[in-house]
Amino acid sequence: MKKNIDMVYSTSIKMVAILIFGTVTGIIANHFVALFATNFSKKNRKMLIRNIETLTLDQVSDFGVASLVTRMSNDNNNAQRLIVAFFQMILPSPIMVTISIFLTIKLSPSLALIPLFTILIFACAIVLTLFKSLPYILKVQKKLDRMTLVLRERFIGAKIIRAFDNSEKEKERFNNIGQDYADNYIIINKKFALLSPMAFALMSVIITLIIFFGAMKVLNNTLEIGSITAIVEYSLTTIAALIMSSMVLVQMPKAVVSIERIEEVLAVTSEIRDSEDLKDNSYYEGILKQNPISLTFDNVCFRYKGAEKQILKNISFSIKAGERLQ
Repeated sequence: MKKNIDMVYSTSIKMVAILIFGTVTGIIANHFVALFATNFSKKNRKMLIRNIETLTLDQVSDFGVASLVTRMSNDNNNAQRLIVAFFQMILPSPIMVTISIFLTIKLSPSLALIPLFTILIFACAIVLTLFKSLPYILKVQKKLDRMTLVLRERFIGAKIIRAFDNSEKEKERFNNIGQDYADNYIIINKKFALLSPMAFALMSVIITLIIFFGAMKVLNNTLEIGSITAIVEYSLTTIAALIMSSMVLVQMPKAVVSIERIEEVLAVTSEIRDSEDLKDNSYYEGILKQNPISLTFDNVCFRYKGAEKQILKNISFSIKAGERLQ
């Protein structure tokens, strides 16, 4: 009896030590994951802004100002959330599942088939749900671009809208776009809403089957009662890991689309090219010493891309440093 109590004490101390160790390492890991994701988002946003500032008006128009705003804000945040979710929820899940299945096989190879079969069913359900939801997920960011565009136009043209008494029309226009965005998200959420009930149903089925077949093994003296409890716990850990992963997987396609949209902007190089001479600082400094800074337009014409007529024709002027054009 005394030996059993000593074993209980020693096991309890080990469990508490592991609990404290897991809690501390979890806090440290989450801190560094958050730090890494935040720095990634910060540097990514800096690169976007620097690259956009070098683009020409035509290149900015190809993307659209509203789309660029969305890419710097919402898309960048989606990429940041994906990094956090990957390290905190997706990455630990296969490790937890693998260890749980290994421990279950160690206790009873035949009963290990039950959680393995359940994993296969749930994985197929996740893949099917993703496949059906993907067309709607891919539309989310484009609809958000459209909503940002309409909202931006409303803010910029507030005086004109009021002058022509178009407030109700603009409100209806924004509400229609917002409703379209909401309807698209509702469809996505409805498709993924079935995963959680399915996971809990599979959890109940697993427990029932393990207890049923485990009881038969206990009657045949091929398995201990304590082993059944352990197998149930391992199986619940497996299902919990799968539920955790399924909650994140709904964000993954959207985040991947956001990353691709960010890469599209970063991949564009400015059409403006500086002279090779200007890249030499010594040459540039020599020119500045000899001649004061001035801006000269000599018969400059300008028109927007795709426009038939020029909006500026034969503009000529010269401005020196400190002067103002009136």
